Amino acid sequence: QDAPFIIAGVFRNPAGSTLALDFVFKNWNWLISRYSSGLSMISRIIGVMDNFYTNEAADKIAKFFKTHKAPGAKRTLAQTLEKIRSNAAWVKRDGEHIAAWLKQNLD
Repeated sequence: QDAPFIIAGVFRNPAGSTLALDFVFKNWNWLISRYSSGLSMISRIIGVMDNFYTNEAADKIAKFFKTHKAPGAKRTLAQTLEKIRSNAAWVKRDGEHIAAWLKQNLD
């Protein structure tokens, strides 16, 4: 019952997000069999994927879910992909300015 929360914690750590995504992809059938009946656990797992910030990550997730069902999580998946693409656009638009500001103010 606690696995989705552990997975979410790993997703929220920038050092662990790719590890968590790989785990979810490799263990999707087990996660579906265990958590698809109630409490929206599958939606919660998909929802914490939103901390990525590249279009490549969004494409990878979208491609996975074209062939893997996510019962009750259609809207969450759409929102997650939208947030990742928004993050990517933000980094593209402001990334250099933010990096310069951080370098100037944190060195």
